[in-house]
Amino acid sequence: MLPNALRLPPIFLALMIAFAAGWGCAPQSSTEQSAGTEAPADTDKAPTESKQVATVTFHWPDSTPSDLEVTWTGETTVGDALADQKAYQIEMKDYKGMGRLLTGIESFQNGGDAELYWQFCLNGVYSMVGIDEAKLATGDQVDWHFTAYGENIPCKKAGE
Repeated sequence: MLPNALRLPPIFLALMIAFAAGWGCAPQSSTEQSAGTEAPADTDKAPTESKQVATVTFHWPDSTPSDLEVTWTGETTVGDALADQKAYQIEMKDYKGMGRLLTGIESFQNGGDAELYWQFCLNGVYSMVGIDEAKLATGDQVDWHFTAYGENIPCKKAGE
């Protein structure tokens, strides 16, 4: 018989055995949850990304503007949305380390004698970043203007 100092209450002995067996020590699986938290969504299904939509308007010289609806899932940029659409012939030049520059839409090419260039506004604000940095979100409006650099663009400047 054990002396009184070494006798353990039965509940204490049961807890020691349970912990030794790994009960309560294993990490929770993705379907288990802590008290007070919501159960996670069904993890067997792949997450579905909703289709996002933005409008791109091309303001042609001496012509009526035309709208194009662009769609994507996940994340996209102005440059990727233009590259992925099939309605218009888009030309871009990739500048290593700086990204792409839109150089032409249909027959309207940057430069030339009139020194006109494609410039864009995102949600009514003149973009201060390039097409590969300007991220799109659902409901965005992108306006492309073919004009002399910084002139005749009906967009606000950043911060206005």
